[in-house]
Amino acid sequence: MSKVALAGALGLLMFFTYLTGIRTAFVFGYALCLLFVITWVWPRLAIRGITVARSVDPGTPTVGEVYEEQFEVRRKGWIPAPWVEVRDLSQIADYQPGRVISLGGEAVRWRARGVYRRRGWMALGPTSLRVREPFGLFDRELKITQRTSILVYPRVRPVPDLMTPSSQQVGSSQALGAWADYPPETGGVRDYATGDSFGRIHWPLSAKHQRLMSKTFEQPLTTDLWILLDL
Repeated sequence: MSKVALAGALGLLMFFTYLTGIRTAFVFGYALCLLFVITWVWPRLAIRGITVARSVDPGTPTVGEVYEEQFEVRRKGWIPAPWVEVRDLSQIADYQPGRVISLGGEAVRWRARGVYRRRGWMALGPTSLRVREPFGLFDRELKITQRTSILVYPRVRPVPDLMTPSSQQVGSSQALGAWADYPPETGGVRDYATGDSFGRIHWPLSAKHQRLMSKTFEQPLTTDLWILLDL
């Protein structure tokens, strides 16, 4: 039954009581009016003494990590709150930490877990608090605008050891691969060895000494390494 229909039925009852003058009907009508007023006032007074605290320790989160948020709901007033609904309004996918609880004299605590789905800024909050009286006729809602902003970083993946050519090849040592046939710096010459490419042969000295002579190369001690950051 809606609140409007209930108020209409109560008005008709009071009108019937006034016409008939029956004492029992008067008592019943006044009791219903008093109940109607109490159920209307109850959630409005109860919600004033309720506080909601949310806390999370983000650290340095990355995509795919699990986070844990702690909720604490307290009642400071003297009016009990038998039906309290706590809802999260942050609209995070697959994260519904809200609950329906009953508040007495002690605080109610619980933990909720979620997963960082996307990189970038993420906000936990705001929070909706709804209080309803025991008869379920009236409720009162309060929106808590406090938010907790968390910066989520891209997922960290292990990178294999980077072995640069300059750290492995020094002087006249041989290396595999096309880059080793034409290094940037020439260090000297030596007698031709089986397996040397024609690009290593020093033709003018070979003609002068009447035998094949091969170039030796000095590999650079440093190498440029490019790192591209995809944000």
